Amino acid sequence: MRRSARLLWVAPPALIVAGPLPASAAVYLSADEAAREIFPGLTLASVCLMHINTGYLYRNGAIDLTELFMIQDLSEAVAKRRTEVPGRLAQMSHMLLQTEAPSIKPDRHCHIPYDCPFWDHCTKDKPARWIHYLPGSKQVVDQLTQQGVMTIDEIPAGTKLSVVQRRVKENIEWVSPKLGPVLKTVQYPIHHLDFETVMLPVPALPLGS
Repeated sequence: MRRSARLLWVAPPALIVAGPLPASAAVYLSADEAAREIFPGLTLASVCLMHINTGYLYRNGAIDLTELFMIQDLSEAVAKRRTEVPGRLAQMSHMLLQTEAPSIKPDRHCHIPYDCPFWDHCTKDKPARWIHYLPGSKQVVDQLTQQGVMTIDEIPAGTKLSVVQRRVKENIEWVSPKLGPVLKTVQYPIHHLDFETVMLPVPALPLGS
């Protein structure tokens, strides 16, 4: 007997919710359980992403989970990407069988869509003022690297930079005119008070979101 179900991906730890439609009859399974028990012979009706509704306004009392969470149907997007999977898996398998790491230059692609965990390893031999350490717009960095500029000190004089980028290029200490006099009035011992903020997924106070 074939079963029709929908899958929902939730933020880690990953939870897969699968069950015959409607959702009221859902069965909750971990990813490992789903892989072992559900996928064989399962017909998916949809593939969805469940995430927090940032526009939800808590009005005190019980939290309305149907309003707090949103379900985004990704069935069409997944179907389009599905044809790419076999080829990408083959490339990954081929790379893993190699005796040496792939020769890929560190660049912006190392941060898209997430930061690569090997970034520090691959950039450990880069100069202290490597061009990719220039703050601000990375479009400027892309243009400079295409010109063969490898360090911040090599940036041509006429290059259009932001105020912050210009200060970094000039490599001089800078203190704003208003802050300087204030710093001169500070005397030891100096005490610091650190403020921390947190964004809770579930509102803690009424009329909060």
